[in-house]
Amino acid sequence: MARQTLNKTKVQKLIKETGLDIEKVMVRGNTNHRKDLCLSDGTISRMYKDGVIENKGEKWHKQILIN
Repeated sequence: MARQTLNKTKVQKLIKETGLDIEKVMVRGNTNHRKDLCLSDGTISRMYKDGVIENKGEKWHKQILIN
């Protein structure tokens, strides 16, 4: 299943909600509505539908995920 990105309006809403410096947000089916928040420092934080945000040390660079 391919990842999709949220539009700028939804990203701006998440920035206001979380206070994080988000560059883009990726979502994918079958992940229990998890949003992968790609931050400007190159890390990915996972946001779950219950509002919990966790960081597992994943990095991103122009749609390339690096573990």
